[in-house]
Amino acid sequence: MLAVTTVIASLALSGIAQSPEKRDKAQLITACSVPNTVALTFDDGPYIYMTGVVDTLNSAGAKGTFFLNGDNWSCIYDDARATQVQYAYDNGFQIASHTWAHKDLTTLSQDEIDQQMSLTEEAIRKITGAIPGFTRPPYGNYNDLVCEVAGSRGQTLVTWDFDSQDSAGASVDQQKQLYDDVVEHHP
Repeated sequence: MLAVTTVIASLALSGIAQSPEKRDKAQLITACSVPNTVALTFDDGPYIYMTGVVDTLNSAGAKGTFFLNGDNWSCIYDDARATQVQYAYDNGFQIASHTWAHKDLTTLSQDEIDQQMSLTEEAIRKITGAIPGFTRPPYGNYNDLVCEVAGSRGQTLVTWDFDSQDSAGASVDQQKQLYDDVVEHHP
């Protein structure tokens, strides 16, 4: 018993065992690091358009990242949705997490944040065989606790530097104008 206590105490003192306050925060990506490039990302799926997006981008020689929820519009485990996720993955698209239920992670406890991330990571692993390395926090909201939990899970957080305002109700024409404006100013 004394030997076990000594080992535990020495691990804690040596820094091998870290308390939650000591863990490394997740890396945060907010923009492309290569000039004149764009990352195509799609949030809140899987959804009915996923296969069509994959096919359209493939025909143009492009790829993108799907940030998926576990249970937002529908459940990721539904046969049709799981098939779409596998299809995108098999076609070379990156599959990443957008958390289980699209909750604002900054309003949750450490355990709740961890659960939102772990449920989605596990679903993606079960469907594709791969564990995602990236998480997009819903609404782009994050704080130190979100960064700490993501870091403890080996996740990199990804937000954006351009928003088409689709979730704010912008019309298709308004969205097209926003895209045209950003391309005009950032060739």
